[in-house]
Amino acid sequence: MPALILSQVRRDQPLLAPAFFRSRAALSSLATKLLVGAALIIALVTVPLMADTVHGQSPLGGGLRLMRLTGAIPLAALLGGYLTYRIGARPVTLVGLIVAAVGLFLISTWELDISDPQLSAHLVVAGVGFGLVIAPLFVTAMESGHRDYQATAASLVTVSRMIGMALGLAALSAWGMEHFRGLTAGLELPIQQAGETTQSLELRIQEYQDGLNQAVRIIAGEYEYPTQSHASNGPACGLADVRNGEATIWTSTQKPHYAAEGVAEILGLPPEKVRAIWMHGTGSYGRNDQGDATADAAVLSQHLNRPVRVQYMRHEGLAWDPKGTASVNRSRAGLDASGK
Repeated sequence: MPALILSQVRRDQPLLAPAFFRSRAALSSLATKLLVGAALIIALVTVPLMADTVHGQSPLGGGLRLMRLTGAIPLAALLGGYLTYRIGARPVTLVGLIVAAVGLFLISTWELDISDPQLSAHLVVAGVGFGLVIAPLFVTAMESGHRDYQATAASLVTVSRMIGMALGLAALSAWGMEHFRGLTAGLELPIQQAGETTQSLELRIQEYQDGLNQAVRIIAGEYEYPTQSHASNGPACGLADVRNGEATIWTSTQKPHYAAEGVAEILGLPPEKVRAIWMHGTGSYGRNDQGDATADAAVLSQHLNRPVRVQYMRHEGLAWDPKGTASVNRSRAGLDASGK
C-alpha cells in the first residue's frame, strides 16, 4: 500500500487525485479497513478451527457456528448505512470498532467448554461490530476525493481489507507456529504412537538411542510449515441445474464424484439422480473451494427451480478455502561408516 501511494503521487495522471492521498480521513479509512480485515480473518479461521479440533464438530457444524458472526455482519451493515446517513460516518465507525473489540475480547475469554448462549452472543456482538463499520468507512473514503474517483476510492477500501486479511492470516500463522514450538520443545524422539504400549515405546527408544550412539555421523534438521491457503489462482465457480427431482452440476473440483455425493446429501436426492460434469478450472494441490461453490449453486437452484451459477470473488476464496495446518517437523538420523 505505501508503494502504491508513493507511485501514484508521482504520476501525472494518477488513479486517484493527489488530494485523496493528502486527506487524513481517506488514509485513516484505508488503515482502519486494513486492521478490520486482519481481525476478521483471525475470527473466520479460529472459530471453525476450534469447533473442529476442540469440540469435535463436523465442517458443517463449524460453518453453522461461524454463521452467528457472519450472519450478523450484513444486518449490521444495513444499520450502519442508515446511521451513517443520519448522524455521520465518524460516530458510527467509532461505535462499530468498540463493539467489534468487545466481541473479540469476549471470544478471547472462551474456555474449552464454551457453549450457548454465551458462544452465540459473543459471536453476534463481534459480527455487529464488523458490520457497523462497513458503510462509514466506504463513505469516508469516497467523500474524501473528487466525484470522478469515488469508484476507485471504494475499490481501495476493499483492497485494504483484503491486504489486512492476508496480513492477519500471516500473523496468526506466525503466532501459532511459535506457540506450537514452545509446546513441543520438551518432546523427545521417538514419540509414542497411537495404541503403542509403554513397553514397546521404551524398546523402540532404546533401539533409536543405540543407533545414534553407534553412528559416525548424525544429521538433524527442523522444518517449519506455516498455515497455507488452498485457494486457487482464480476464484471458484460452480453451475447447477436442479429440477424435477434431478440435478446436474458442472464443477472443476478434483473429485467430481464426491461433489455429486455431497450435493445429493444436501438436496435430499438419491445419488443416482445427481450427475456431475467435470470442467476445466483453476486448481490447487489439495482440496480448494470449488466444491463449495458447486454446493451453493445446487442449493440455490433447488429453491429457484432454474439453473444457477455461483462465482466467488478473490477475497471470498481466501476467506472460505480450506487451510493447510501449520506444523514443525524435527528429524534426526545417524549414519554408520558405510553411509547407511
